[in-house]
Amino acid sequence: MRDTEAIRMASMGPPGVGDTIVADTRVGPFRVRDRMEIIEWRPGAVIAVRHTGIVTGEGRFVLEELDGDQTRLTWDEHLRFPIFLGGLIGERIAAPILRALFRANLRAFAARHV
Repeated sequence: MRDTEAIRMASMGPPGVGDTIVADTRVGPFRVRDRMEIIEWRPGAVIAVRHTGIVTGEGRFVLEELDGDQTRLTWDEHLRFPIFLGGLIGERIAAPILRALFRANLRAFAARHV
């Protein structure tokens, strides 16, 4: 993910539901320490997180096996901004920027795994 500068497991042990992750992210001039809790974990199939830092919300990655040797990756992300980042107005302004960034991340991922 091009916007992620560092990721750290904040909890010990093998990854799974209840574990926490801290990701230092940067979008343009904005830097955020994104704290996430894993809320769903099915290795090789699903990982879902709840964002619990400054920006809140939930994100989910799903892998779906297709015919042959192909896999579909679906990424859903719903984020809420605090009032000092513009709240709902900030979310609406940021939505097309984040959408473009997330699409670029998916294209980069696909290019590495062809």
